[in-house]
Amino acid sequence: MTRERSSDKLQLVASSSSSLDRYAAFIQNSLRAHSEELLRTDVWDRDLLIRALGKALPAPKKTIRAIGRTQSVRFPPLAFGGPELPRNELKLYFVEALLDPRHDSYQWWYYRRPLLEFFAEESAVLLESLGVECIADIHSAIRPADRSHYVSGVSGRWAHNADLKDMYAAWRRLSLSRKDTQLRTWVSGSELITKEFASGPVAMIGEVHRWLVVNQEQMEPLEQRNILRLRDLFSEEHVRLKEREKRHDRVFNFYKLPDWLRSAARYFVLDKIRHGECGPNTVDPLISTLTHLRDFMYSQSDNPGPTLLTRTLIEDDFIAWGKERDLRGYNWFLDSVTFLGSAARRFPESWPSLNIDKRAARKLGRGRTSPPREYLFERAEGSRDRAMPVHIAEAIAAHVHKLPDPCPLLFMLAVAIGARAEDLHALLFDALRPDPHDDRFVILHFWQNKVRRWNSKPLLRTDPNHAQLLAAVEKRRDALVKEHGKPTKHLFPIFHGSVEGFCTHQWSLEQLRRLCIDQDIRDDDGEVHHFKWHSLRHFRGTQMAAQGHDILAIMLELGHVSPDMAMTYVNRKLDLKKKALIEKGGGKFINIEGEVDLRVAELLAKKDSLVATRVAGGVCTLPHQLGDWCDHAHACLSCKHFRADTSCLEHFKAERDAIEELVDQQAATAESLGDKPRSSEVIRTRAERNKLALVSVNTILTTIRKKGEYTGTTSRFMRPRS
Repeated sequence: MTRERSSDKLQLVASSSSSLDRYAAFIQNSLRAHSEELLRTDVWDRDLLIRALGKALPAPKKTIRAIGRTQSVRFPPLAFGGPELPRNELKLYFVEALLDPRHDSYQWWYYRRPLLEFFAEESAVLLESLGVECIADIHSAIRPADRSHYVSGVSGRWAHNADLKDMYAAWRRLSLSRKDTQLRTWVSGSELITKEFASGPVAMIGEVHRWLVVNQEQMEPLEQRNILRLRDLFSEEHVRLKEREKRHDRVFNFYKLPDWLRSAARYFVLDKIRHGECGPNTVDPLISTLTHLRDFMYSQSDNPGPTLLTRTLIEDDFIAWGKERDLRGYNWFLDSVTFLGSAARRFPESWPSLNIDKRAARKLGRGRTSPPREYLFERAEGSRDRAMPVHIAEAIAAHVHKLPDPCPLLFMLAVAIGARAEDLHALLFDALRPDPHDDRFVILHFWQNKVRRWNSKPLLRTDPNHAQLLAAVEKRRDALVKEHGKPTKHLFPIFHGSVEGFCTHQWSLEQLRRLCIDQDIRDDDGEVHHFKWHSLRHFRGTQMAAQGHDILAIMLELGHVSPDMAMTYVNRKLDLKKKALIEKGGGKFINIEGEVDLRVAELLAKKDSLVATRVAGGVCTLPHQLGDWCDHAHACLSCKHFRADTSCLEHFKAERDAIEELVDQQAATAESLGDKPRSSEVIRTRAERNKLALVSVNTILTTIRKKGEYTGTTSRFMRPRS
């Protein structure tokens, strides 16, 4: 027994040594691919880098008082020390960084220079204390110490190695006399949270460690890697990849799964990517879905594997396990079933063919997800909607100018166009272009990344709101040209080195949530409003519906492909029905004496007998029993049977102006016909009747404003009789 344990230990040491030799060769070959001279030389100055790579370190700007101007000075050489393997690891890291345009800034290099000095002095002691021989083998939260095991929960996300970070912080404190902590404040719910974290320069050692851990995984062929970089699988043609990877390369991690599950899951995911069934934002959720199968199998056995899988186990026990944990939706089960089928086809020697019926998902029961899209617009009228309340939007608009640029313009654009948050922040510098077919309009173009198509919105130059928006965008563009010396790619750019990206919606979201807290902007239930960009998209759809736009116009505005999807963005449906009822004749009707006639709405709605009819400017209620209808249509304003409601308000305003002008003309004409008494008398009679009509118009206008539905800013609907 003792001999067997010794043999296993020797095999483990031999395997570790072999892996370390492979890694050392991989690092050397990667460096040699850039330049043999960089591999041999431990001090890199400007001339060496230009000779080897054709590129020098970014030059800092320094003001020379003697000559009174600012000029570039050379960056000090980079000196590498310590044992050979960690020294070569750092060399490769800095070579790749020098060739990455995201790091093309003096500040980036300035904060990382102390790392070289730290590793030169402390790397031997550091690696010995941690029990490893290279930096990449230091324990990482994204990779288990036992590579056959897995990481799960919070530890599966990136976190710096605490021992490594603490040793570097202590060294900086003694050698550089610098602080090693900083306070960070963020919004959580309706309050600000402040917590102490390692300072940025200290956390940079974790960034180097992360890069080396990910790079070490790239030794294997693509189909065998456990940590894959997103840029190796997706191109800029599919997503805004370069603009999203602001500082680090995004990765996805198969170490979330144990060794017996890993190979089959890797094939399953890569096959979906290859056939366009999985995008960059759905890879991680798909891998996380398979962790449910992992956890279930470990709940069944301490040493699980494919041989334990049976159809009954998946169709009965797995479903019962998921229901017990209240797993929402159906994808956690259906994706697992699809994976098991893929594994059986690709690895028939180790994975059984179970032929599981996907209809077994019915055992989960209904109501595990939100209703299908085609039924979403049929929600209960009184249910809480997702659109931002009008008073909240107005309160934010009143204070948004206090936020840093470009938050005020972003909020204004979100209210105006209702674009998705990422599409809004990624607007191009030349998003506004003149309409080639109509000089009255300017067209706002923006790319919808979710549905992969362009959308456009016409802005009318003479519209006050559109004019304000156009002026704000033009002011923003002028400021960008003045700051950068030329037009940028984006309207809201952010630079990392020489790479231009766009301002993230997470940053602006934080700013607007802080504003709601600072200004005490509260919801109807008394809670501080929790701002969400998407609620402004619902706000825009609801606003358009209230303004009378049809569903096609709302679809075009929000970029939807179906009326049902657009209807989910029309909220406050009960209020819209009330508004439609008032505007279509269900409100109060006023006669020429200024009295309210409550019967007209009922008369107009009758189908079996025609007891009221629409006429120019209102409604005629002349009883139909009299026989022929009134043939004096233009005498309605002096007729006791005439009624008018709020929808006629604009008509009467125009009618009043026209009658006043006509009365003045008739009076002048009658005066000029003094030598023709008969003609003058007829015109004076007509003028008097028009004056009576003018009195009626003014009476109707005054009454509608005071007693009817119209109050200047608010419409009130008449409650039904009990």
